Amino acid sequence: MERVNEIKDMIRQRFVKVATDPTAPQRHPHGPATAKKLGYDPAEIDSLPASVT
Repeated sequence: MERVNEIKDMIRQRFVKVATDPTAPQRHPHGPATAKKLGYDPAEIDSLPASVT
């Protein structure tokens, strides 16, 4: 169970990092273009505020 908590903490830290500094370089694709490539509805993505995407 300890390892599960470590993994959850690492994920939590990653989300905090992206949320607090969204313009910092990221290792993984992100943003509206990536969401569209993953199959999310382009109209829905475009309707969201830039601060969300």
